[in-house]
Amino acid sequence: MTWKDRLQDASFRGVPFKVEEESAGTGRRVETHEYPNRDKPYTEDLGKVTFRPS
Repeated sequence: MTWKDRLQDASFRGVPFKVEEESAGTGRRVETHEYPNRDKPYTEDLGKVTFRPS
């Protein structure tokens, strides 16, 4: 598959163009804590994931 075959259709304000597939890991960082003698785990929100362009 050539690079031209991997291009995707896109548009901005009605103007069509082609782009390469791009993904950014986005979301939240979480840590789950489990303790002895407890039935429920504790989930801690550590904030947004650091943006790392690929």
